[in-house]
Amino acid sequence: MSINDRNRARKTYSFFRTAPSPTNPLSTTINVSDGLIISGDANAITIAIDPEHVMFLTGTIKTGSYSVLSTDRIIVLSGTSGAVTMSLPANPVAWEKHTFKDGDGKSTTNRIIISASAGMRIDSSIGTEITTSYGTRHVVFVGNNLWNLV
Repeated sequence: MSINDRNRARKTYSFFRTAPSPTNPLSTTINVSDGLIISGDANAITIAIDPEHVMFLTGTIKTGSYSVLSTDRIIVLSGTSGAVTMSLPANPVAWEKHTFKDGDGKSTTNRIIISASAGMRIDSSIGTEITTSYGTRHVVFVGNNLWNLV
C-alpha cells in the first residue's frame, strides 16, 4: 500500500485467521509511535497506518532555485547552470526534515545554497552550502526558529 497524501483518511487492513484456536486467543492492541497501529482478537488482526504520524519520502529533481515545500523530503539538484538557492519553508513543523543532493557533481562550480527563511537559522548561520561534488546536506527543524544540520 502506498499513501501519498497526509490528508487521506486512515487506511485499515484486516488479516483473518482461518481457524481460530480457543486455547490460543489473540486479544491485544499495540500502538507504535510512528503511526502503525496493530490490534486483534481471536478472529482477526488489524494493521492501521495513521497518515498524520507517518513520514512519507517524496523526492523531486530541480534544475534551478526553488522554494522548498513542507512535503518535499528529498531534493536532487541536477542540470544547474549556475548557483541555485533552496529556500526552506517559512512555517515548518517540529522535526520536519529535508535532504538536498548534488545529483550531477557540479556543486564545486555551481554553488548550491540552502537558505533559512527570515528570522530563522541553520545552526548558527542563515544558510549552508553544498560545496563538494555529489555532496549532500540534511536539515531538520527543531523549533524556536532553528534548523539543524544532521
